[in-house]
Amino acid sequence: MKNIAKYVIVTILIVFCSVYLFNRCPYFEQVTPEPLVQNEKPGNVPVKEISDEVKQKVKSMTLEEKIYQMFYVTPEQLTGVGEVIQAGATTKEMIEKYPVGGIVYSSHNLQTPEQAKSLLGKSQEYAKFPMFLGVFEEGGSNTVIGDNSSMGLEEIEMMADVSDYDRAYEIGGIIGEKLAELGLNMNFAPVSDVIGDECVNVIGLRSFGNDYNSVSKKVEQYVMGMQEKGISATLKHFPGQGYTEGGTELDYVKNNRSAKDIKSEELAPFKKGIEADVDFIMVGNIKAKNLDPDNPAPFSYKIVTELLKEELGYTGIIITAPLTDGAVKNWYTSADAAKEAVKAGVDMLLMPNDFKIAYKAIYDAVKSGEIAESRIDESVMKIMQCKADKGLF
Repeated sequence: MKNIAKYVIVTILIVFCSVYLFNRCPYFEQVTPEPLVQNEKPGNVPVKEISDEVKQKVKSMTLEEKIYQMFYVTPEQLTGVGEVIQAGATTKEMIEKYPVGGIVYSSHNLQTPEQAKSLLGKSQEYAKFPMFLGVFEEGGSNTVIGDNSSMGLEEIEMMADVSDYDRAYEIGGIIGEKLAELGLNMNFAPVSDVIGDECVNVIGLRSFGNDYNSVSKKVEQYVMGMQEKGISATLKHFPGQGYTEGGTELDYVKNNRSAKDIKSEELAPFKKGIEADVDFIMVGNIKAKNLDPDNPAPFSYKIVTELLKEELGYTGIIITAPLTDGAVKNWYTSADAAKEAVKAGVDMLLMPNDFKIAYKAIYDAVKSGEIAESRIDESVMKIMQCKADKGLF
């Protein structure tokens, strides 16, 4: 009985001392746990800062208007005209009917400085929401206006021949200044692929080379030079087309390198471009089986959202490569390509094979709940914020 009493007394003393120490000793500081906060987006996707003005503008838009902002089309796709060289009544009617986010022009559209300024200026005037007006003007042999002497763009070497970082910056500025002078505000350049030593593909001399450190710095300088002139630059072709064979006219090109090699080498220029605050990144028509064994890059949530947005922290606009490529249209309907790209996390659809069918597919998917309207808002906020930052409204 005495032993039991002693045991009870000792137990009481231990409990008393523990409580006293817990309340008095700084090493036992009481902390009120913070409530759990649920991420607004799964996977901690970084969110671009959006101004109140842009939020209000997007809030005032109809669902139809928001979805059209996600399309980047040719003037011929928009109007149904065989070859567009002026912005007349048909262009005005179609821009008002289909308020697309951007129009991409080719050499046959832009023939002289005066004609180009008229076409671009009037097209922009007709738009309820300012548009991105872009070209594929890389320099070297891949050019829209460079081969047209009347445009006055000085001859620029192939990117593989760019001697140093200062020259890359200079080229970005030269091209940017000329495009801005004509009334353009976006360029689908620079090529940001690291070329493989033994690979024979459509990238070739369009790349800054095979040293990923050098390519990264030149990409950064090109972007800075161009965007300082008011022209949005575009890194392409994510996650890297330099180690592929052939082109995308018939099928997806394949990048079979390990995820480790792609991330450590081929993504290096994209990381550097992101640091330079590049406005756009184009996802190439590429299959990278060690990043996603099932889906091509433009339709891959793993590549677009988990890798580009989450891992690399990119908050700018993500656009597909041309959806008119055989790599897409030979395997996907216009409807499926549009829906799968949006589900993957893409913000803008470049040149869908059938623009109107693609639009309707996204509209119907939102109405049915297959795609959340908040997913559309996420992309349109970024699109409109970029336009606001450029002073387009």
